[in-house]
Amino acid sequence: MEPLNSLNNELKSKIVFAKRGETIKNKNIMTELFVSTDAESVKREREKARQLKKTPWWKEKLKKGICYHCGKKFEPADLSMDHLTPLVRGGKTGKNNVVVSCKKCNKEKSFKTLVELRLQKS
Repeated sequence: MEPLNSLNNELKSKIVFAKRGETIKNKNIMTELFVSTDAESVKREREKARQLKKTPWWKEKLKKGICYHCGKKFEPADLSMDHLTPLVRGGKTGKNNVVVSCKKCNKEKSFKTLVELRLQKS
């Protein structure tokens, strides 16, 4: 992942003046940067995540025991919910943005997007 100081001035200014939750696309670095969202939005989305974890849909995902990121099989107790677009970067809690992740992969991903994670690994 490129440090902010290596980005061009145009992209830096887009990031600085972006609205919360806005997606900034940049063809040169082939990624999307998400502007941090406010604490209240994150709090609401975390509550939605707690509710989603109680659903049959999520319980079935856990029962399969496959980590989305590494593809290895785990016991449900060793898995967690991962937001593909992190909440603090404007992501929402919903079936299209959450996956089952082993704790190691989830910690490694942290607040990165999938694109950033893959760029970091390459």
